[in-house]
Amino acid sequence: MDTTLFQSSAPGELVRIANGEFAFVPAPLPTTMALGPEQYTLMARAAGAIGEIRGLTAPELVSTPSVLLRPLQREESLRSSSLEGTHATPEELLLFELGPTDAASERDPVNRWREVHNHDLALQQGENLLESAGLTLWTIRALHQTLLSGVRGQDKSPGKLRPRQVFIGSDHRFIPPPPELVPELMESLIEWWSDSDDEAPPLVRVFLFHYQFEAIHPFLDGNGRVGRLLFSLMLAKWCGLDRPWLYLSAYFEAHRDEYFTGLHTVSVRGDWIRWINLCLRAVVAQGADTARRIRRLIELRKNWLQAVQAGKLHARTLKLVDPLFERPIVNVPLAQEILGVAYNTARKDLDNLVTIGVLSLMLHADQRTYIAHEVMRIVHGSDR
Repeated sequence: MDTTLFQSSAPGELVRIANGEFAFVPAPLPTTMALGPEQYTLMARAAGAIGEIRGLTAPELVSTPSVLLRPLQREESLRSSSLEGTHATPEELLLFELGPTDAASERDPVNRWREVHNHDLALQQGENLLESAGLTLWTIRALHQTLLSGVRGQDKSPGKLRPRQVFIGSDHRFIPPPPELVPELMESLIEWWSDSDDEAPPLVRVFLFHYQFEAIHPFLDGNGRVGRLLFSLMLAKWCGLDRPWLYLSAYFEAHRDEYFTGLHTVSVRGDWIRWINLCLRAVVAQGADTARRIRRLIELRKNWLQAVQAGKLHARTLKLVDPLFERPIVNVPLAQEILGVAYNTARKDLDNLVTIGVLSLMLHADQRTYIAHEVMRIVHGSDR
């Protein structure tokens, strides 16, 4: 790590570790933050974007939130994993969910699919944990346990704080604190988050927490994914959303260099404003994007319900509509489970949905499998 980059304004100190290198130990986060007109303008726009999502997803308007939330969570899992170099397509992930399998080797693509799937599970788990237990070190470790359970590599230590020094980048571009300091630093971070006397705006507090978590780097692996997962959960809890509707990884992936550089420049020279501006722009952009997608999903659901009725399909077919938003790839056994009918009846109902344009048959699938292309395009496509 190039210690000459660290200026006197850096929010922490350098401590010597083995081999003559130095690690960066972040200081406790500030309880106030001097913001200027640019930040307040961006915060107003961010609040407007969050308010729009809140209006679209109000409980009186959305009776089954999972119809809209699950596809957004799955997309976040794909994008956050991609930021860390773990790539899977939406189709691969959904097919894996239909029939999870164990990897046959280290190079088996099933490894990638399971990692992304675990992220999706951790997102769902995290909402429940924060509601029931609050933000604690145990909560964070539980999410890490879910994220890394059963994945490739024998050295992940799921759910455990790292027992040794780690280095970021092959050139040791950044070296986080020594392992013996990690428990105390994490407890200090959680205590800071729980401080009701903090004067920083809630949005800014979420941004500061994310920086500090990544600077501490408490685990051997999965820090970025856990950090962004917490980011989304905190945005919901502290910004007036009833569920975690807003996810930022797509923006961070599109501005990957700016995201990682933003984190680094806080460490080396305390450039909080650059980091805050980036995060505010992410909230504005992703807020607008999320609202757009939610509107399109709501309209599509309305059209599908009308199409089922206009096509004079059996009334039970309506029971398949909402699950197709939550899982837009379906096979006959899953339809059987949803409808509680025999195999041939479920297959006929799915084929009828193909006839009216709701579903299409997937090519090259191991068994008869159907896909809702319109949901996939809205949630995962470039035309979203």
